[in-house]
Amino acid sequence: MRQTRMMSLLFAAGATVLFAATAALKLHASVPDAQRPQLGHASHSPHIYKPSRLADADILPKTASRDLSILYYLGIARGHLIASIALAQQGKLDQSVLHSRHALDEAWLELSTLLATEDADALRPKFEAVNESIALKSPLSSIASAHEDAQALIERIAAAAYSAAGERLNSTMDLVLLLLKQAEAEYEEAWDNFRLKNRLEYQDGFGFIAVANDELQDVYHLLQARNPQAATQIKNTMEHVVRAWPSHEPPATPVMSKPVLRALVTAVELYAKQLSD
Repeated sequence: MRQTRMMSLLFAAGATVLFAATAALKLHASVPDAQRPQLGHASHSPHIYKPSRLADADILPKTASRDLSILYYLGIARGHLIASIALAQQGKLDQSVLHSRHALDEAWLELSTLLATEDADALRPKFEAVNESIALKSPLSSIASAHEDAQALIERIAAAAYSAAGERLNSTMDLVLLLLKQAEAEYEEAWDNFRLKNRLEYQDGFGFIAVANDELQDVYHLLQARNPQAATQIKNTMEHVVRAWPSHEPPATPVMSKPVLRALVTAVELYAKQLSD
């Protein structure tokens, strides 16, 4: 009976996004391959970064620019920290510390090869402070303070990377699309049909989608100025994407099927292509 109700919900969700996905696919078919923008096109840096194969490196193209690579791994770090602080606020420190550690072991490890030495050296102790405060089960006020310090430095470094990348809207949309694809990949790993397979991956996706949504909100006025119709389509589709993660804690059963989420992410990507028309 539960499965029947769940299938009905998934069918309804699919019907909600079918029009957007279908329209986006038609748009995709009408655009010649040579005219489709590639990730990282906004950066003027000649440096090509070839990422190592860590957990979050599969989504980043091998041809991604240095600036986009920095923004991506900063976004990954932010996502891990968002999941970490959300769990810490609930007193779930044993789960929280796993995410804070990933900000250090995954994101900083990559950033250390990309950032200027002074920025890399400044960022590591910020991540370590967050991780240590959680591992030692410090008061929430201490954990929150360490978290805020880390986020503030991430924002400063990201601002410099955006400045170096050039055109802000294109750079941000490149980042948003990468984070959407990363969140989708986490969702794929988190669920096995209607059964939760990996709580940590679900929480990773929650953090990454939160960062993607924040970044999109920051440039929404630029989206509207360039292409109001595409801006509305992207905004509406993103609102559906976010619903796949109703909380940092996974629901008893998924609220969205993997194919529906996949169609939504594809729709955002294809609507974004209209920005360069």
